Amino acid sequence: MTSARTFPAEITDINQETDKIKTFRLYHGNEDYTFSPGQWIDLYAPIEGKNIGGYTITSSIKDKGYIELAVRESANHPVTQFLHRACVGQKVIITEGQGKFFLPRELHSSALTFIAGGIGVTPLLSMFRSLDQSKCQLKFFYSASNEKDLLYPQELAPFAIFTTTKGKKELW
Repeated sequence: MTSARTFPAEITDINQETDKIKTFRLYHGNEDYTFSPGQWIDLYAPIEGKNIGGYTITSSIKDKGYIELAVRESANHPVTQFLHRACVGQKVIITEGQGKFFLPRELHSSALTFIAGGIGVTPLLSMFRSLDQSKCQLKFFYSASNEKDLLYPQELAPFAIFTTTKGKKELW
């Protein structure tokens, strides 16, 4: 296991966001749980063999007691396959936030421009959701293969310019 602190968690909600991406709410209920917007976690699944996967937190630092992950399906990754078959109530182990790619608190009231492609939007979602959008100037440039692969387009629309590499809309 990693040197980051670990916490038991339970999957309390699963949503199919796109054809290939599901979101998972993981309730840990621990007040000592910490992460910075943009960080990732290790998730340990109760499976044989390779049982660890790294996933970026998409929820806000304002959310307490749980984190959310958006996970794209994979034909090769056993933990991702486990998650995409999991049911509400499933228990897992998670670490606190890790990694040096995060939005420092002193930038939370700044003018910010986010640029993302595909599932690479996940760390920026946590950053975006952690901001007080009324106190900062924010632009979001987000591209995906096609329109149906965009994650949370309604939530991002007031701040975003969307592009697709296939099946472009005339207005984009």
